Amino acid sequence: MAWSRLYNFQNGTKINSGQVNGEFNQLIAAANQLQTDDETKDTNLRAIAQLNKITADTGDYKLKVTNAANDFLAQIIANVIGLQTVYCVAGAVNNPSAADSVRGTAYVYSNFGWVTVFDKTGGVFTNHLDNGAWQGWNKQQSLWSGATYPPAATTITPTKPLSKCRNGWMLVWSDYDPGTGSNDYDIAYSQIPKDTPFLGRVHTFDVPNNASSSNVSTIVKKLTVNDTTLVGSDDNGSATTNTNDVVLRNILEY
Repeated sequence: MAWSRLYNFQNGTKINSGQVNGEFNQLIAAANQLQTDDETKDTNLRAIAQLNKITADTGDYKLKVTNAANDFLAQIIANVIGLQTVYCVAGAVNNPSAADSVRGTAYVYSNFGWVTVFDKTGGVFTNHLDNGAWQGWNKQQSLWSGATYPPAATTITPTKPLSKCRNGWMLVWSDYDPGTGSNDYDIAYSQIPKDTPFLGRVHTFDVPNNASSSNVSTIVKKLTVNDTTLVGSDDNGSATTNTNDVVLRNILEY
């Protein structure tokens, strides 16, 4: 809306209090209208925007339980609104992992919700909130564990066929130092969906093996995927392509 003055005062013009009052009243009306417009815009924005943040502004977890004396599940009920990322230090009350910190997501609304978290060894834990009461942690069972590149001579047989899984197999990779052994860091995940149309074929998996402020690199693992087995490749243990820097540690159902 365009605004204009009520009176075009010139130097030396005599004015009366009514004219001054009129000018000020118009200024006040304009200011009130601007405030109303801003409030309307704010209301409209709130109607269409997702206001609750999933992470902190820095990208960190929205809920961080860093004091082991605190109850992880109680903190979720007290602090999580909608969907948020969560972290819990090792040893805290109701941390489901035996010895590790956990990271994941939680959703809470009106005394109902869920939480899914991962530890650094590939353990997956879920819990459901039903009318304000947690139903207990469920740990996703490992279908296979070990430490292998794997080479062509290695056939891995998970304890549950791919076709019998809820969604498929989740491969858990970690860092490896040749001649020393596997390390519980640089954990990465790859998924094999149960409905893949390429059973019996070679599948490739991009696995990050280094990430820093100055360098990011990945290696490629090759596995022949069958309904009941995974067969390795000799390309998986190459020092030339650094595929010997990563090993398969777990296979989970997802």
